Amino acid sequence: MKQSTNEMRISCEMDRIKKFRNTFEMKYPKTLLLSCITLALTSLAASATSDRVAESDPESPQAASSSEDIKAYCIDFNWEKFYGKPKLARLGAFAQSDPADHFAWYKMMGVNIIQTFCVSTNGYAWYKNGVVPEQPGLKHDYLPEMVKLGHAEGMKVFGYFTIGSNPRWAKLRPDLNYTADDIGGLEGGYHVVYTDEYLEFLSTSISDAVSKTGIDGFMIDWLWQPSRTATHGRWIDAEKKLYEQLMGKPYPGDDKLSRREELAYSRKALERAWSAIRKAAKGANPKCLVWLTVNKMDHPHMLGSKIYQEVDWLMNEAGDMERIHHVKDMVGDHSRLITCMAAWTGVNATEVVPQALKAGVGLYGFNDPAKKNVKDLKDLLAKPVWSLKGDDRNIATLARAYNNVGLDQVRNAKGDWVQVAKPRQKEDQAQTKPNVVVITADDLIWTDYTMTGSKHANTPHLQKLADGGVFFPRGYVPTPWSRSSLMTLLTGRYAHEHGITVDEQVNWSGSYMAKPAPVTTIKKHEPLPKLLGKEGYLSYQSGRWFEGASKVAGFTHGTATSGGHAYDRPGIGMDAIKACTDFIDTAQSEGKPFFLWYAPALPAFNYNIRAQKNGGKVMPERLMLNQRFILGNGMNDGYLQFQNPIARRDLTEYYTLVEWFDEHCGQLVTHLEKQGLRDNTLIVVQSANGWVSSRRRGSYAARTKGSPYDGGVRSPVIYSWPAKLKPAENHGLVSSVDVVPTVLAAAGAKPPKKALSGTNLMPVLAGESTLEGRAIFGESYDRKQGNIKNPEATLLKRWVIQGSYKLVLSYDGEGSYSGGKDQRTSSPELFDLVKDPYETTNLYGKLPEVANPLKEKLKGWYPLKERTILE
Repeated sequence: MKQSTNEMRISCEMDRIKKFRNTFEMKYPKTLLLSCITLALTSLAASATSDRVAESDPESPQAASSSEDIKAYCIDFNWEKFYGKPKLARLGAFAQSDPADHFAWYKMMGVNIIQTFCVSTNGYAWYKNGVVPEQPGLKHDYLPEMVKLGHAEGMKVFGYFTIGSNPRWAKLRPDLNYTADDIGGLEGGYHVVYTDEYLEFLSTSISDAVSKTGIDGFMIDWLWQPSRTATHGRWIDAEKKLYEQLMGKPYPGDDKLSRREELAYSRKALERAWSAIRKAAKGANPKCLVWLTVNKMDHPHMLGSKIYQEVDWLMNEAGDMERIHHVKDMVGDHSRLITCMAAWTGVNATEVVPQALKAGVGLYGFNDPAKKNVKDLKDLLAKPVWSLKGDDRNIATLARAYNNVGLDQVRNAKGDWVQVAKPRQKEDQAQTKPNVVVITADDLIWTDYTMTGSKHANTPHLQKLADGGVFFPRGYVPTPWSRSSLMTLLTGRYAHEHGITVDEQVNWSGSYMAKPAPVTTIKKHEPLPKLLGKEGYLSYQSGRWFEGASKVAGFTHGTATSGGHAYDRPGIGMDAIKACTDFIDTAQSEGKPFFLWYAPALPAFNYNIRAQKNGGKVMPERLMLNQRFILGNGMNDGYLQFQNPIARRDLTEYYTLVEWFDEHCGQLVTHLEKQGLRDNTLIVVQSANGWVSSRRRGSYAARTKGSPYDGGVRSPVIYSWPAKLKPAENHGLVSSVDVVPTVLAAAGAKPPKKALSGTNLMPVLAGESTLEGRAIFGESYDRKQGNIKNPEATLLKRWVIQGSYKLVLSYDGEGSYSGGKDQRTSSPELFDLVKDPYETTNLYGKLPEVANPLKEKLKGWYPLKERTILE
């Protein structure tokens, strides 16, 4: 018997479900996989009846499909930039925009799809006399006028709706929204609950826009359901009521809701919202195309759902082709796939666009309205793609694809595309010297890496770097404070040489509340960027920085542009990563080797907002493991009463930030790989100091940050340079003071006139030499005061390590531990770091044959003029 269309579809979908099973179960637990498949089959069966009706009804609305390439762009009214950072656009921010000006820009780009707005994220419309109030001050009837212009040139014009957030609706019905006060997020409405009332409101808005404006379709964005982590583990009453309505049973409670129940509800809520959207669109115009953009295409809320089956166009907003390939067997036969080019995604448009064209995947880009005029676009398209970066490069790449010309062409003054050759000479010159990336964490203790054996801190990207490079588990920094340690990394000098011993060593002279100026010695030395600059390197300073304007240290580019005591710019997150990758692209376009200093102040608690939102639960054993340093300092077991997961949210945040730092490292490495630069780039990773959180004793434990113990100064080091170095793990002793001489040797650069204190490790990295018998040294000073002219004045500790033994001596320097006030830390200490890695047992009086030679080594390190040892 001949199969009906519906039966054939069910058979086809069974095959597709089997196809995506292997991909999905690699990423998610099997129980979750089974839930998704069950829900997918349920959705399929539930739609069978309506499909049979559609087969028998010749007027049943079907989505239009076309083999025409999708060449789309959007001048985005959702966001505007404040001080360079995108924020939700103010009401009426772009209300004066002229559709004719924007259309001319779209036409020069070569688009055949214009995506603009029905209603933007702020909840107001871009057309007049509709059911949704127009943008305040709207000068033109923007959307209908754009439709008329586009249709006259054979282009399709799409509108836009934000589904999961609507600040205007949130003000109308605050009881049906998670608000900024509850969660944090968009002002006025973090997330909409998909209640009957909201879906009626949304459907009316969609029907009105489709009927009145003449659009060919519209994009829907933010069709998502937040996890309980995002809602701080609680649901508002409207969500609980909707759960009971959709699931047909009472809400079990925030603490009893299972993951499977949450998944089932989320999928039902999303599919119900989708059905309302699709019904409203097709009811107003059967040919209306509904375009869904998704940031996480492989999310379990969406995989195998009828949404993917019924959607007309489906876009991967993350921009990569991998996710497209993952879901291509899950979409309907009529559905078109699109990928997105935007700077925030981090993808390289020059690589992804050719891949998409080859795979028959549509292209899309978006950017804010700044400089969206014909004159600026002419200037942009007259430049070679390889000379551009960020959104400019994305726009230029898409324009060439849309105009069917190669990436090696530019648009001349006559409007013709002509070929231009990329200068090979500069490119070859750049390859003669390695690029250098120095990545330094802040407050990251040596135990909290995957490669040092941590079962709790997940650092897969650093593990990959360590596996592919030379990893030194016994790396150290000679000082346990951030600023002093960073100065050593930059200059190759110890603190007693460069003089910076205090973070807040500043000058407050000037007007009231003026920013302090750093008291620095950076001009007295030849820092690494200045020495590399003599060899033709471009250099970039990003993140934690204490020494005033970065150019003073020889950086050609950087975030510290003034002489103020400002650091941690451009902060952390995508802004910082994008700034770094943009610099890399600039150096590549100029054909020059580069030095990148990346110090994102992670996992320091300066930035704990993301951690508060995303931190998971910390298991008790994870807490106890990281209190060994404290317990080893003579504290009794009663301290453990403070170590429960609820009370110790600070540790939850810390571990979240550790893993975020790891993500940053992975993003930088991925960009280098995509640009073909990874093999000839030397990457050095080391934390500035250690940290163990301690609420009882302040922000950190006594034997960690600021101390001479391994909790404060042990800092594993990674040197990774695929073109030159073979993978190895070396248990020799190394120090951050070695980084400058090693990098200079790798780059073939001349060292400074005054001999550096550290060791060039290149022979060791190449396997030509060993570190057997080496001793390394360190020192610590008072936190509250510093003396640049005479650092010895505030000296409190010096230490030396040779083999497995470490000797720590205390001195009578000025400060909080002077005069033997803290008796616990005044006497000499000797530890066997192999048998006693947490330094709990002082062997000083028991092994004089070990302690005395080490004491002589400390005396010979550099002579003291004023300080005496506290015995």
